[in-house]
Amino acid sequence: MVAARPTMVALALGAAGGTIGYLVGLPLPWIMGAMILTTIVSLSGRRFGIPKWLEFVMAAILGTMVGSAFTPNSFDGVGKWTFSIAAVVLFTIATTILIAAILKKWGGFGPITSFFASAPGNVTNIILIGRAMGGGGRPNHRSRP
Repeated sequence: MVAARPTMVALALGAAGGTIGYLVGLPLPWIMGAMILTTIVSLSGRRFGIPKWLEFVMAAILGTMVGSAFTPNSFDGVGKWTFSIAAVVLFTIATTILIAAILKKWGGFGPITSFFASAPGNVTNIILIGRAMGGGGRPNHRSRP
C-alpha cells in the first residue's frame, strides 16, 4: 500500500511538470512535462509512488487520450511512411537485441530477464509476462532504449 503523502507528491509533481510543459510549448505538454519533472526528481533520490488502482485508472485515461488523437485522416499519408515505419521496426528489434545482450553479459541478468528488461512496451505487462516466463526481478529502466 502506498501512503497518501508520496502519492500527493507524485501528483503535484506531475501537475507542475505538465503546467511547465504547457507554458514552454512542449508537444504533449501534460504528458512530457510531467514525465520529465518526475524523472528529474526521481533521479535526484526522491522516492514517491502511486497506488496500483490509481495506476490502472491513469493508464486507461492515457490510453483514451492517445487513442482519441487518431482519426481516419491520421492514416492518409501512410504510403509515404513505408521507409520510416520499416526503419523504426528494424531499429526497435536491433536495440532490443543489443540491450538484452548487454544486460545478459555485463548486467548479470538471465536471458529471459534481459530480454524483457530491454523490450519496449507497457512496463506492467512486460514485468508480468517476463515473470510468467521465468524471468525475475524488476527491469532496470535506465538501460531501456
